[in-house]
Amino acid sequence: MKVLYDTILKAIYIGRPNRFVVTLDLNGESVLAHLPNPGRMWELLFTGVTMYIVPHDKPDGAMALLSCSIQTTATMWRNI
Repeated sequence: MKVLYDTILKAIYIGRPNRFVVTLDLNGESVLAHLPNPGRMWELLFTGVTMYIVPHDKPDGAMALLSCSIQTTATMWRNI
């Protein structure tokens, strides 16, 4: 099995300033992360939803973090 990410961080969704950026609470600190899905996602993005993010170390990237999934129930995640 191929491991895609070495580090996965758990954060809480706060808001979405634009189509490609989300504001998250990461260990008590407000951070911005890239959201690769520009769709509305109104059925998934609620304040307080758990999101999983990974460090994005692309040298020319605008964001240091990349959103990769949303936890929708205790045992279900949605990749974004």
